[in-house]
Amino acid sequence: MKVKYGKVPYFTQLYLKEGRIMAISEARSMPTSKDSLTIYLEPEIKQALQEWAKSEKRSMSFIASQLVEEAVKARQKEGEGDRA
Repeated sequence: MKVKYGKVPYFTQLYLKEGRIMAISEARSMPTSKDSLTIYLEPEIKQALQEWAKSEKRSMSFIASQLVEEAVKARQKEGEGDRA
């Protein structure tokens, strides 16, 4: 059996199918056309974001994305006022 090396997601279940090891991934993500971005947060900010996301039954990524989008739109709107 040939083994391919590369990035390995977290698995919750492994099983054998037609002589091959198969896996069901813990993180099932939807296909998207959106770009991704990595950010670094202080631990207390991350904790607050986790709690916020949990209380809204959303992912941290969704909450962070919404916050960034709102901030960018506000800044763009603010910039339009400077041009007038």
